[in-house]
Amino acid sequence: MLGNSTAFYSFMEIPLFSRERFSISSFNDGGLAYVSKKYHYEYNPENVDISTNFNFYFKKDFVFKYSFNNEKIFANASLGLIHYSNGS
Repeated sequence: MLGNSTAFYSFMEIPLFSRERFSISSFNDGGLAYVSKKYHYEYNPENVDISTNFNFYFKKDFVFKYSFNNEKIFANASLGLIHYSNGS
């Protein structure tokens, strides 16, 4: 129904909070995406979300990072949102 997407985008990391071993940062991505299956009244009527093959791609992530004793060993957890928009 929704198909696959391929995106060409750039990203930027913005540090929000940092302590000795813990940090929070924001990743912002934006670019152009191609979606393989768009809405068609006969062949794909269930897909009412995507009306064009080319769309704007936006992704927002909040990344939580904890460094262990050695700074080369760390754990990440993230929470994010991806949005495709054709501008309508």
